[in-house]
Amino acid sequence: FFAHARTAMVHGLRLCNISKDNVVLIPDYICSVVPQSISNVCSYVYYTVNNDFTPDWRQLHELVGNKTKAIMMVHYFGQAKDVEKFINFAREYSLLLIEDNSHGHSGLLNGRVLGTYGDIGFSSPRKILRTNTGGILYLNHDLVSAPDIMKLAQSNIIKNKFRNIINKFPTIK
Repeated sequence: FFAHARTAMVHGLRLCNISKDNVVLIPDYICSVVPQSISNVCSYVYYTVNNDFTPDWRQLHELVGNKTKAIMMVHYFGQAKDVEKFINFAREYSLLLIEDNSHGHSGLLNGRVLGTYGDIGFSSPRKILRTNTGGILYLNHDLVSAPDIMKLAQSNIIKNKFRNIINKFPTIK
């Protein structure tokens, strides 16, 4: 669990060894927080999204280059779109599939939680539950080792303990 889905996404990218030399393909219809957050880890290139929220698949094939490491699919308004096509596209080019389900926390497709189809997935329960914070990261366990996940968990435990101490003293906060 994270404060925000964007934080979960960044940690997922780092855990999957995406670095400054890599490029992620992201849709051109996306919240500005996504490219801002991704730019802390790697580069990104926009792909065109049609009026029905499907990608321009022809353009996507043209955008893949030797530095392209991942592609992001977005479940706009919590509605699954082209999941099988994205999975097949990612496999064709040996890309990681990043699944943005920020607006559809706990949504299902064929009985499976949206956000778990990709190699990296994230959702934002705070947008559904009306809380100030909340982000969830889903990871394909074949990509990330248990020690890496434990390092991430430990860093978040320490941050949460520190935050709880600070919250007791409003003047410091």
